[in-house]
Amino acid sequence: MNEQDNVIYLKDFIAQKKNISFKNDLKPNMSLYDPSSELVKRIFSFVVDIFVISFIFLSLFSSYAIFINDFMAPLIPSLKNHLLNMNTWLFAGVFMTVYYSYFLFCSFVLEGKTVGKMVFALRVINDHFIHDVDEKNYKLTLSQAAKRAFGYLTCYLTFGIFFIFNFASEDKRGLADYISSSRTVSDRWLKEMIEYKLHQREQLSIEISSLSVSA
Repeated sequence: MNEQDNVIYLKDFIAQKKNISFKNDLKPNMSLYDPSSELVKRIFSFVVDIFVISFIFLSLFSSYAIFINDFMAPLIPSLKNHLLNMNTWLFAGVFMTVYYSYFLFCSFVLEGKTVGKMVFALRVINDHFIHDVDEKNYKLTLSQAAKRAFGYLTCYLTFGIFFIFNFASEDKRGLADYISSSRTVSDRWLKEMIEYKLHQREQLSIEISSLSVSA
């Protein structure tokens, strides 16, 4: 048997008059299909993400202020003050844009890894990866990432009321998880699940091209 290619050459067994035995030491690990909700870690990772989003927003605002002061010097003081003093709606709009873009970017480009999730070894994955044995891709599509970011934005616009989904739902998934068919899992769980699925898909082939020679 060629163990590297998982190929059995029947001529070898026929010539030696040996039986072919198949060893399957893979036992179904049903616990992998019910990953831990990691709720506490998710809460702390979200807090970290809020700090990161706030830092990005303040950096943008500071850069804008420096641009107005240094490069718009010829403007009359009253106009400069008007440009620097953003109204509440504009302020909130810019923050929401940064907020939505952050989660969209992290969910799709960084493959489910926000800064907070990097700190706590978590990742957002496609929920179908858990329930579909044949599903190989755990990453979110662009559509799923956009829906997930929208879910976070909805929770923000409702002053966090919709975050109650994380505590009230049976599997502790949030609104963003449900509308995007995604969920947050630990890096350790994902590694074990990928290895398990790879093992499941291993195929054993039998080479019969030289049977006539052996017979």
